[in-house]
Amino acid sequence: MVIKLDRYSMMIVSKYFICISNFKNMVLICKKFEEIPQMFHFNPISVSFKTQKCFPNVETLHLYNVNDKFLSKYKQYYVHYTVPLSKYYNLIKGRHVICPFKTYSCKDIYSYSYKDNSFKGDHENIITMDCTNIIKFGLCCFMCNNSLVAITLSCNLREIPDNCFRSCNKLKEINLEHIRVFGEKCFAYCKSLSAITLGTNIIKTAKNAFVCVTSIQNVTAPKVKKVEFDVTASSSKAFLDIKHKITTTQYDINNNILPDFLSDEIDCYSFNNRSGLSDINLATTVTCIADNSFSSCDIERLDLSHVTHFGSQRNMTRLTAITLNSHVTINNLYEFTGLKKIDAINTKKINVKAACWMKEMLDKKSLEVNEFCYTQQDVDYFKGIIPSNYTNLKNILLYINFEKYKVEEIVIPEGITSMSFYSYQTNKNLRKFVFPKTLIYSSVSHIIHSSLEELCIIPSPHLKISNCDKLTSVTFLSQDVTNFRMFDNCFNIKNIEFPDIRSNFVFKGSIDYTIYKALKNKYSFEGDVVLYSIDPKWIDINNVLKIPNDVNVIEVYNFGLTNLEEIWMGDNVKSISLYYCRENTNLKRVRNIKRSVEIRKYDNFILKHDVLIDYID
Repeated sequence: MVIKLDRYSMMIVSKYFICISNFKNMVLICKKFEEIPQMFHFNPISVSFKTQKCFPNVETLHLYNVNDKFLSKYKQYYVHYTVPLSKYYNLIKGRHVICPFKTYSCKDIYSYSYKDNSFKGDHENIITMDCTNIIKFGLCCFMCNNSLVAITLSCNLREIPDNCFRSCNKLKEINLEHIRVFGEKCFAYCKSLSAITLGTNIIKTAKNAFVCVTSIQNVTAPKVKKVEFDVTASSSKAFLDIKHKITTTQYDINNNILPDFLSDEIDCYSFNNRSGLSDINLATTVTCIADNSFSSCDIERLDLSHVTHFGSQRNMTRLTAITLNSHVTINNLYEFTGLKKIDAINTKKINVKAACWMKEMLDKKSLEVNEFCYTQQDVDYFKGIIPSNYTNLKNILLYINFEKYKVEEIVIPEGITSMSFYSYQTNKNLRKFVFPKTLIYSSVSHIIHSSLEELCIIPSPHLKISNCDKLTSVTFLSQDVTNFRMFDNCFNIKNIEFPDIRSNFVFKGSIDYTIYKALKNKYSFEGDVVLYSIDPKWIDINNVLKIPNDVNVIEVYNFGLTNLEEIWMGDNVKSISLYYCRENTNLKRVRNIKRSVEIRKYDNFILKHDVLIDYID
């Protein structure tokens, strides 16, 4: 059976010819094939200046190998072989060339990319830029460039890196249709950016790519249904047909955006220190409120029933009513001193730290809180007394002032874990102070008081009791008093008690002489007795100091008492640490010291005269 090819079938076959002679033979074989070369709108084989006439209707010239020439008059060119990137940019100048097989070498990195910070800062001569041959920008490439107004990007540029155009204050519009990746704050604070073009091939976007950009009025984004970056409240109208998340920022406030605007988030400092908000309600669309969004403003009502995150706010004294839920945490509700109403939705336990005086409001709504704190307002509310019937009272705030209420005896209730004795230092009537067992020392705590006589406390290396001249009785709530120093210049302690201690208890480890002196007739000790401070009363009328025989180790910070001329060492001293000495000390002689005594002298211990040492061996 003979199969005959029609003209169109033969045209398909001819696509696989390899040279011009094949086409000539085809035309000679059959007259009906004469028009086939004219039917091609591209050259099926390589052509030269002479042979191109065989295909008169070609619109796209295909170049099949490197020897093919770019002949003129064609609408576009299609290159089938690999082309170095550097050559590609030369080829596309003045003509439309398609090169699907481009190669990128190390040399191209420097020729077709900008390094980090390349145009950062002021470049007065750069107003417009043509970057159609640049395929990579470095970090912060144009950051804070206050001259750049317009820029044309390459269709091969795929990423806008972190901070690339951040704070380009004069940049007005930009085509980003080929960009697939938007880095952190890449267009942040571009206050003049009014028009952008986006493509559908975005694969990764930083949430804050356009943070604080409030001037966008036109968005060209065909077929784009959603963007992942946050859009400011002022720019949200331009994204009307595109799904997006709206954030109210402090820069939106200049465009009269208020808390009732239908945004999803309110950024930090948005309404900080703002007035005129007293009659405004928070939009029910808001789910996240950042730190200091409402600090020091005059808003009076906050309904947070729909909010999942509420950042730390300061100086919210104008707020009178607040509604909470189980998601919101407020660790300083006790600072909201103007509150008159506290409510909650779908929960009876709220995650807040409240002031004690707020309990009455909470009880009206049967609400429980995580923690109560004793505040300055509570001092007046309870007339200086710490209430003992608050199960969640854990914290007495630092630097509150009890001076107005000069009580003589203070008992801190059990459950308190954090407080400072500093608040009571101005109460000169204070005679007795009882700390709770639950107290936790997170840092060094100092107790200094001129009239304090009795003290009940948990011993700790973080506790320093200093210059309590009238302190005579101490009750320690545990026996852990060895191997650290607590007392400094407290010389009148006569009585030290321990609840629930055995009569045959043995203190193991080094112990402060102040404690040892009060306990030596009651208990046994295994360890060194350490002298940390010298009572000036120990110096007799002849200006002689006699170290008690019970002392094994001397670690006195300041040995420079001006009236001290001579020291008699105790019989059992085996080491001395010298930290500091005043320049005007009159110390002349040290007696009764053994040669085996280890003496450690530190840099601040300086004597301007020699001291005579009398060894006993």
